[in-house]
Amino acid sequence: MDRFDQYVQSELIPAHTRGLRRQRPTEYRHVEYQLAKARELGDREAIRQWQKTLCETPTYDYHDPTYTRLRYVRYADDFLLGFAGTKEEAGEIRAKIRNWLRGNLKLELSEEKTLITHATLGAARFLGYDVLAFRSEQRPTVNGHIKLAIPVDIIRDACHRYMRDEKPIHRPERINSAFERPALPVLPCRSRCLVRPNC
Repeated sequence: MDRFDQYVQSELIPAHTRGLRRQRPTEYRHVEYQLAKARELGDREAIRQWQKTLCETPTYDYHDPTYTRLRYVRYADDFLLGFAGTKEEAGEIRAKIRNWLRGNLKLELSEEKTLITHATLGAARFLGYDVLAFRSEQRPTVNGHIKLAIPVDIIRDACHRYMRDEKPIHRPERINSAFERPALPVLPCRSRCLVRPNC
C-alpha cells in the first residue's frame, strides 16, 4: 500500500488540485463594500445592518469551477479521499484508483464500500466513525468544517443493553453503597468504550 500512497500523493493530488483559494461571491463583495462605506460615513445603524448581512452571506463560492482540492488519509487497507469539486470529477478519480489498484497491486475495490457521498448530505464511514461536514444556517462560520461522529447505530446498540421496551431499566449493581466502590467512576469508562470499541 506504500506504492498506492506514493501514487496518490505524486499523481492524483497534483492532478486534482487547482486554484489558490475559492472566489468570493459578488454578493459578498458588494456587502463588504457597503460596510466599508458605512464605516467611512460613521453611520452606526447602517454598520450594524451590513455586519448582520455580512454574517448571513456565504463567504466563498462553493461551486467555484476554478478551485478543487483532493485530500487523502489511509489506515491499513482503509482509505478515505476528501474532494472539493464536481461529482463527475470524483467519479473519474474513483475510476483511476480502481484501474491503478487492479493493474499494479491486483486488488479490486468493493463496490458497496466505495461510495461517492456529498459530505453535508451523508456521512462516510471510516474506521468506525461517521465523517461529515458541518452545515448550519444559524452558524455559517462552521460550514464546511469536518467532524467525526459516533454513528447512531453504535450508540443505539450500546444503550440497548440498559433498556427494556425503550425505557431505562433498573440496575441495582450500579447503586452506591458505603461499603462498595462508588459506581460513578465506571461511567467514563462506559462512554470511552463507545469511542474506542476495543476497550
